[in-house]
Amino acid sequence: MDKVFTTSQVSAFRLKRHHLTEKGEGNLVQIAGDVCGVQAQVMNSAYTAFWARIKNISKNAISSALNVRHTLVRTMLMRQTVHIIPSADFLIYINANKKRNMDRAMRIMSAFCIKQKEMEKLNLLILEALADGPLSKTELTKLIMPVAKKNMQEWMGRVWNMFKSAIFEGLVCYAQNKGNEALFVRVDRWLPHLEAISEDKAKQIMLRNYFKSYGPASLVDFSKWSGNLVTESENIMRAVKDEFHEVNYDGKKGFILTEDLNELTPVKLLKNSLRLLPVFDSYILGHAGKDHLLNLKNYKKVYRNQGRISPVILLDGRIIGIWSHKKKSKNYIIEIELFDKFPKFILRKIEKEIERLESFWEYPCEIKFNR
Repeated sequence: MDKVFTTSQVSAFRLKRHHLTEKGEGNLVQIAGDVCGVQAQVMNSAYTAFWARIKNISKNAISSALNVRHTLVRTMLMRQTVHIIPSADFLIYINANKKRNMDRAMRIMSAFCIKQKEMEKLNLLILEALADGPLSKTELTKLIMPVAKKNMQEWMGRVWNMFKSAIFEGLVCYAQNKGNEALFVRVDRWLPHLEAISEDKAKQIMLRNYFKSYGPASLVDFSKWSGNLVTESENIMRAVKDEFHEVNYDGKKGFILTEDLNELTPVKLLKNSLRLLPVFDSYILGHAGKDHLLNLKNYKKVYRNQGRISPVILLDGRIIGIWSHKKKSKNYIIEIELFDKFPKFILRKIEKEIERLESFWEYPCEIKFNR
Protein backbone atom coordinates (compact mmCIF):
# COMPACT_ATOMS: atom_id res chain seq x y z
CA MET A 1 0.00 0.00 0.00
CA ASP A 2 1.21 3.51 -0.81
CA LYS A 3 2.38 5.55 2.15
CA VAL A 4 0.61 8.88 2.79
CA PHE A 5 2.47 11.99 3.98
CA THR A 6 1.27 15.38 5.14
CA THR A 7 2.09 18.72 3.59
CA SER A 8 4.14 19.63 6.67
CA GLN A 9 6.21 16.45 6.45
CA VAL A 10 6.99 17.00 2.78
CA SER A 11 7.85 20.69 3.27
CA ALA A 12 10.10 19.92 6.23
CA PHE A 13 11.94 17.20 4.31
CA ARG A 14 12.56 19.43 1.29
CA LEU A 15 13.60 22.41 3.43
CA LYS A 16 16.11 20.28 5.27
CA ARG A 17 17.56 18.86 2.07
CA HIS A 18 17.88 22.41 0.70
CA HIS A 19 19.64 23.58 3.88
CA LEU A 20 16.83 26.02 4.65
CA THR A 21 16.11 24.96 8.23
CA GLU A 22 19.14 25.71 10.40
CA LYS A 23 21.81 28.02 8.98
CA GLY A 24 25.38 26.87 9.31
CA GLU A 25 24.88 23.19 8.52
CA GLY A 26 26.95 22.15 5.54
CA ASN A 27 29.64 23.81 3.47
CA LEU A 28 29.66 25.34 -0.01
CA VAL A 29 30.45 22.10 -1.85
CA GLN A 30 27.91 20.08 0.13
CA ILE A 31 25.16 22.64 -0.45
CA ALA A 32 25.82 22.95 -4.20
CA GLY A 33 25.61 19.16 -4.42
CA ASP A 34 22.57 18.74 -2.19
CA VAL A 35 20.44 21.23 -4.17
CA CYS A 36 21.58 19.68 -7.50
CA GLY A 37 23.30 22.90 -8.53
CA VAL A 38 22.87 26.54 -7.59
CA GLN A 39 21.42 28.40 -10.56
CA ALA A 40 23.91 31.06 -11.61
CA GLN A 41 22.84 33.09 -14.62
CA VAL A 42 23.03 36.05 -12.23
CA MET A 43 26.14 35.65 -10.10
CA ASN A 44 25.00 37.97 -7.31
CA SER A 45 21.89 35.81 -6.93
CA ALA A 46 23.97 32.63 -6.83
CA TYR A 47 26.07 34.14 -4.04
CA THR A 48 22.89 35.12 -2.19
CA ALA A 49 21.57 31.55 -2.51
CA PHE A 50 24.61 30.34 -0.58
CA TRP A 51 24.16 33.15 1.97
CA ALA A 52 20.57 32.02 2.59
CA ARG A 53 21.88 28.60 3.64
CA ILE A 54 25.15 29.24 5.49
CA LYS A 55 25.67 31.34 8.59
CA ASN A 56 28.44 33.95 8.39
CA ILE A 57 29.46 33.10 4.82
CA SER A 58 31.41 35.72 2.85
CA LYS A 59 31.49 36.54 -0.84
CA ASN A 60 35.25 36.00 -0.82
CA ALA A 61 34.80 32.42 0.42
CA ILE A 62 32.43 31.65 -2.47
CA SER A 63 34.71 33.32 -5.01
CA SER A 64 37.69 31.38 -3.67
CA ALA A 65 35.86 28.05 -4.01
CA LEU A 66 35.07 28.90 -7.63
CA ASN A 67 38.17 30.69 -8.84
CA VAL A 68 41.08 29.72 -6.57
CA ARG A 69 40.47 26.29 -5.05
CA HIS A 70 38.18 25.17 -7.90
CA THR A 71 36.07 23.00 -5.61
CA LEU A 72 33.03 24.54 -7.32
CA VAL A 73 32.55 25.10 -11.04
CA ARG A 74 30.11 27.15 -13.11
CA THR A 75 28.78 25.72 -16.35
CA MET A 76 25.61 25.17 -18.45
CA LEU A 77 23.55 22.15 -17.48
CA MET A 78 19.84 21.49 -16.94
CA ARG A 79 17.54 23.42 -19.27
CA GLN A 80 20.66 24.96 -20.85
CA THR A 81 20.97 27.26 -17.86
CA VAL A 82 24.08 28.17 -15.89
CA HIS A 83 24.61 26.34 -12.58
CA ILE A 84 27.28 26.10 -9.91
CA ILE A 85 28.00 22.48 -8.97
CA PRO A 86 30.74 20.66 -7.06
CA SER A 87 33.72 20.15 -9.36
CA ALA A 88 33.72 16.46 -8.41
CA ASP A 89 30.23 16.17 -9.98
CA PHE A 90 31.19 17.92 -13.22
CA LEU A 91 31.23 14.90 -15.53
CA ILE A 92 28.08 13.47 -13.93
CA TYR A 93 25.99 16.51 -14.84
CA ILE A 94 27.76 17.17 -18.15
CA ASN A 95 27.21 13.61 -19.40
CA ALA A 96 23.65 13.43 -18.08
CA ASN A 97 22.71 16.57 -20.03
CA LYS A 98 25.10 16.44 -23.00
CA LYS A 99 23.02 14.61 -25.62
CA ARG A 100 19.87 16.63 -25.02
CA ASN A 101 21.71 19.96 -24.96
CA MET A 102 23.81 19.11 -28.02
CA ASP A 103 20.77 17.95 -30.00
CA ARG A 104 19.11 21.30 -29.36
CA ALA A 105 22.27 23.21 -30.24
CA MET A 106 22.69 21.30 -33.50
CA ARG A 107 19.09 21.96 -34.53
CA ILE A 108 19.84 25.69 -34.38
CA MET A 109 23.19 25.31 -36.13
CA SER A 110 21.64 23.18 -38.88
CA ALA A 111 19.52 26.18 -39.85
CA PHE A 112 22.82 27.72 -40.97
CA CYS A 113 23.88 24.51 -42.73
CA ILE A 114 26.45 23.78 -40.03
CA LYS A 115 27.19 20.07 -39.73
CA GLN A 116 28.60 17.98 -36.90
CA LYS A 117 32.17 18.04 -38.24
CA GLU A 118 32.10 21.83 -38.53
CA MET A 119 30.89 22.10 -34.95
CA GLU A 120 33.71 19.82 -33.82
CA LYS A 121 36.22 21.98 -35.71
CA LEU A 122 34.83 25.07 -34.00
CA ASN A 123 35.35 23.42 -30.62
CA LEU A 124 38.99 22.69 -31.52
CA LEU A 125 39.49 26.32 -32.51
CA ILE A 126 38.04 27.41 -29.16
CA LEU A 127 40.40 25.07 -27.28
CA GLU A 128 43.39 26.36 -29.23
CA ALA A 129 42.41 29.96 -28.54
CA LEU A 130 42.13 29.20 -24.81
CA ALA A 131 45.49 27.41 -24.63
CA ASP A 132 47.15 30.34 -22.85
CA GLY A 133 44.35 31.02 -20.37
CA PRO A 134 40.79 32.38 -19.98
CA LEU A 135 39.32 34.74 -22.57
CA SER A 136 36.10 36.71 -22.88
CA LYS A 137 33.48 36.23 -25.56
CA THR A 138 34.73 39.37 -27.32
CA GLU A 139 38.34 38.17 -27.29
CA LEU A 140 37.41 34.69 -28.53
CA THR A 141 35.23 36.08 -31.30
CA LYS A 142 38.07 38.24 -32.61
CA LEU A 143 40.35 35.20 -32.78
CA ILE A 144 37.89 32.72 -34.30
CA MET A 145 35.69 34.78 -36.63
CA PRO A 146 38.42 35.46 -39.27
CA VAL A 147 39.24 31.75 -39.72
CA ALA A 148 35.63 30.50 -39.72
CA LYS A 149 33.66 29.64 -42.85
CA LYS A 150 30.99 32.05 -44.07
CA ASN A 151 28.02 30.05 -42.73
CA MET A 152 29.79 29.72 -39.37
CA GLN A 153 30.48 33.46 -39.31
CA GLU A 154 26.80 34.16 -40.01
CA TRP A 155 25.75 31.88 -37.14
CA MET A 156 28.35 33.39 -34.80
CA GLY A 157 26.99 36.85 -35.58
CA ARG A 158 23.43 35.82 -34.73
CA VAL A 159 23.79 33.85 -31.49
CA TRP A 160 24.52 35.25 -28.04
CA ASN A 161 26.78 32.38 -26.96
CA MET A 162 28.64 30.64 -29.74
CA PHE A 163 30.55 28.55 -27.18
CA LYS A 164 27.57 26.50 -26.04
CA SER A 165 28.62 23.37 -27.91
CA ALA A 166 32.06 23.41 -26.25
CA ILE A 167 30.39 23.97 -22.88
CA PHE A 168 27.84 21.19 -23.41
CA GLU A 169 30.65 18.82 -24.43
CA GLY A 170 32.43 19.56 -21.15
CA LEU A 171 35.45 21.10 -22.91
CA VAL A 172 34.97 24.65 -21.64
CA CYS A 173 33.48 26.19 -18.50
CA TYR A 174 33.25 29.64 -16.95
CA ALA A 175 36.21 31.25 -15.21
CA GLN A 176 36.13 34.34 -12.98
CA ASN A 177 34.34 37.28 -14.58
CA LYS A 178 36.37 40.17 -15.95
CA GLY A 179 34.29 43.10 -14.77
CA ASN A 180 30.79 42.34 -16.03
CA GLU A 181 32.00 40.10 -18.85
CA ALA A 182 32.16 36.32 -18.50
CA LEU A 183 35.44 34.56 -19.16
CA PHE A 184 35.73 31.07 -20.64
CA VAL A 185 38.45 28.57 -19.76
CA ARG A 186 39.48 25.07 -20.79
CA VAL A 187 38.20 22.47 -18.37
CA ASP A 188 41.45 20.48 -18.58
CA ARG A 189 43.32 23.57 -17.36
CA TRP A 190 40.77 24.54 -14.70
CA LEU A 191 39.62 21.33 -13.00
CA PRO A 192 41.53 18.32 -11.67
CA HIS A 193 41.40 15.04 -13.58
CA LEU A 194 37.97 13.44 -13.24
CA GLU A 195 37.04 9.79 -13.70
CA ALA A 196 35.02 9.05 -16.85
CA ILE A 197 31.37 8.09 -16.43
CA SER A 198 28.88 6.71 -18.94
CA GLU A 199 25.84 8.66 -20.06
CA ASP A 200 23.41 6.10 -18.61
CA LYS A 201 25.09 6.02 -15.22
CA ALA A 202 25.31 9.82 -15.12
CA LYS A 203 21.58 10.13 -15.84
CA GLN A 204 20.74 7.66 -13.08
CA ILE A 205 22.87 9.56 -10.56
CA MET A 206 21.25 12.85 -11.58
CA LEU A 207 17.80 11.28 -11.13
CA ARG A 208 18.71 10.02 -7.65
CA ASN A 209 20.18 13.39 -6.70
CA TYR A 210 17.02 15.16 -7.80
CA PHE A 211 14.73 12.96 -5.69
CA LYS A 212 17.07 13.26 -2.69
CA SER A 213 16.59 17.00 -2.84
CA TYR A 214 13.08 17.51 -4.26
CA GLY A 215 11.25 14.32 -3.33
CA PRO A 216 8.56 13.27 -3.06
CA ALA A 217 8.05 14.28 -6.69
CA SER A 218 6.68 12.97 -9.95
CA LEU A 219 8.46 12.17 -13.18
CA VAL A 220 6.74 15.21 -14.68
CA ASP A 221 8.45 17.29 -11.98
CA PHE A 222 11.82 15.73 -12.80
CA SER A 223 11.26 16.28 -16.52
CA LYS A 224 10.40 19.94 -16.00
CA TRP A 225 13.47 20.46 -13.81
CA SER A 226 15.91 18.58 -16.05
CA GLY A 227 14.53 19.61 -19.44
CA ASN A 228 13.90 15.96 -20.40
CA LEU A 229 10.93 14.60 -22.22
CA VAL A 230 8.75 12.57 -19.85
CA THR A 231 9.42 9.45 -21.92
CA GLU A 232 13.17 9.94 -21.41
CA SER A 233 12.64 10.37 -17.67
CA GLU A 234 10.61 7.16 -17.62
CA ASN A 235 13.49 5.32 -19.29
CA ILE A 236 15.96 6.55 -16.68
CA MET A 237 13.62 5.62 -13.82
CA ARG A 238 13.00 2.15 -15.25
CA ALA A 239 16.66 1.22 -14.69
CA VAL A 240 16.64 2.18 -10.98
CA LYS A 241 12.98 1.80 -10.02
CA ASP A 242 13.78 -0.79 -7.33
CA GLU A 243 15.47 2.00 -5.37
CA PHE A 244 12.27 4.08 -5.19
CA HIS A 245 8.99 3.96 -3.32
CA GLU A 246 5.70 5.50 -4.49
CA VAL A 247 3.93 7.67 -1.92
CA ASN A 248 0.83 9.86 -1.58
CA TYR A 249 1.31 13.50 -0.57
CA ASP A 250 -0.77 16.65 -0.90
CA GLY A 251 -3.40 14.62 -2.77
CA LYS A 252 -0.78 13.59 -5.35
CA LYS A 253 1.33 10.54 -6.11
CA GLY A 254 5.06 10.64 -6.49
CA PHE A 255 8.34 8.91 -5.80
CA ILE A 256 10.95 9.09 -3.09
CA LEU A 257 14.09 7.07 -2.60
CA THR A 258 13.32 4.15 -0.32
CA GLU A 259 16.35 5.05 1.81
CA ASP A 260 14.73 8.44 2.54
CA LEU A 261 11.41 7.07 3.82
CA ASN A 262 12.65 6.87 7.40
CA GLU A 263 13.79 10.49 7.30
CA LEU A 264 10.55 11.73 5.75
CA THR A 265 8.27 10.02 8.28
CA PRO A 266 9.29 11.71 11.56
CA VAL A 267 10.20 15.20 10.36
CA LYS A 268 8.48 18.20 11.91
CA LEU A 269 8.38 21.63 10.35
CA LEU A 270 10.22 24.34 12.23
CA LYS A 271 7.69 26.98 13.23
CA ASN A 272 8.21 30.45 11.75
CA SER A 273 11.38 29.51 9.88
CA LEU A 274 11.94 32.47 7.53
CA ARG A 275 14.35 32.98 4.63
CA LEU A 276 14.93 35.53 1.89
CA LEU A 277 15.67 33.67 -1.33
CA PRO A 278 17.16 35.29 -4.45
CA VAL A 279 16.13 35.23 -8.10
CA PHE A 280 16.08 31.69 -9.54
CA ASP A 281 16.64 29.98 -6.21
CA SER A 282 16.69 26.21 -6.66
CA TYR A 283 14.06 25.59 -3.96
CA ILE A 284 11.28 27.27 -5.96
CA LEU A 285 12.23 25.77 -9.35
CA GLY A 286 12.13 22.05 -8.65
CA HIS A 287 8.51 21.13 -9.40
CA ALA A 288 6.13 21.60 -12.31
CA GLY A 289 3.24 22.71 -10.08
CA LYS A 290 3.65 25.56 -7.58
CA ASP A 291 0.54 25.20 -5.40
CA HIS A 292 2.66 23.72 -2.60
CA LEU A 293 4.66 26.97 -2.53
CA LEU A 294 2.08 29.73 -2.72
CA ASN A 295 -1.53 30.70 -3.21
CA LEU A 296 -1.92 30.59 -6.98
CA LYS A 297 -3.57 34.02 -7.00
CA ASN A 298 -0.04 35.33 -6.37
CA TYR A 299 1.59 33.13 -9.00
CA LYS A 300 2.28 35.92 -11.52
CA LYS A 301 3.94 38.05 -8.87
CA VAL A 302 6.62 35.39 -8.46
CA TYR A 303 6.76 33.51 -11.77
CA ARG A 304 6.62 36.40 -14.19
CA ASN A 305 6.63 36.68 -17.98
CA GLN A 306 9.59 35.60 -20.16
CA GLY A 307 11.01 33.31 -17.49
CA ARG A 308 11.69 36.02 -14.94
CA ILE A 309 11.30 35.03 -11.30
CA SER A 310 11.07 37.37 -8.33
CA PRO A 311 13.20 37.00 -5.19
CA VAL A 312 10.88 35.58 -2.53
CA ILE A 313 10.27 35.55 1.22
CA LEU A 314 9.85 32.00 2.46
CA LEU A 315 8.06 31.16 5.72
CA ASP A 316 7.92 27.49 6.74
CA GLY A 317 8.39 26.47 3.12
CA ARG A 318 5.67 28.76 1.69
CA ILE A 319 6.19 31.96 -0.29
CA ILE A 320 4.57 34.81 1.68
CA GLY A 321 5.90 37.72 -0.35
CA ILE A 322 8.53 39.08 -2.71
CA TRP A 323 11.43 41.47 -2.30
CA SER A 324 13.66 43.54 -4.54
CA HIS A 325 16.67 45.80 -4.19
CA LYS A 326 17.90 48.94 -5.88
CA LYS A 327 21.41 50.24 -5.46
CA LYS A 328 21.80 53.93 -4.70
CA SER A 329 24.99 55.90 -4.17
CA LYS A 330 25.31 55.10 -0.46
CA ASN A 331 23.01 52.14 0.18
CA TYR A 332 20.55 49.54 -1.13
CA ILE A 333 16.82 50.15 -0.96
CA ILE A 334 15.15 46.83 -0.09
CA GLU A 335 11.46 46.79 -0.99
CA ILE A 336 9.23 44.18 0.66
CA GLU A 337 5.78 43.18 -0.62
CA LEU A 338 3.89 40.72 1.57
CA PHE A 339 0.89 38.89 0.17
CA ASP A 340 -1.05 38.96 3.47
CA LYS A 341 -0.97 40.67 6.86
CA PHE A 342 1.50 39.22 9.35
CA PRO A 343 2.21 39.90 13.02
CA LYS A 344 5.04 42.21 14.01
CA PHE A 345 7.37 39.39 15.04
CA ILE A 346 7.34 38.12 11.42
CA LEU A 347 8.20 41.60 10.18
CA ARG A 348 11.04 41.67 12.67
CA LYS A 349 12.32 38.34 11.33
CA ILE A 350 12.41 39.89 7.86
CA GLU A 351 14.34 42.86 9.21
CA LYS A 352 16.81 40.50 10.90
CA GLU A 353 17.39 38.68 7.63
CA ILE A 354 18.03 41.98 5.87
CA GLU A 355 20.53 42.91 8.59
CA ARG A 356 22.37 39.68 7.75
CA LEU A 357 22.15 40.49 4.05
CA GLU A 358 23.56 43.94 4.74
CA SER A 359 26.60 42.34 6.36
CA PHE A 360 27.01 39.89 3.47
CA TRP A 361 26.73 42.57 0.79
CA GLU A 362 28.93 44.89 2.85
CA TYR A 363 26.60 47.73 1.95
CA PRO A 364 24.03 49.60 4.07
CA CYS A 365 20.39 48.64 3.42
CA GLU A 366 17.23 50.67 3.88
CA ILE A 367 14.01 48.68 4.21
CA LYS A 368 10.72 49.77 2.65
CA PHE A 369 7.54 47.75 3.27
CA ASN A 370 5.01 48.13 0.44
CA ARG A 371 1.68 47.40 2.05
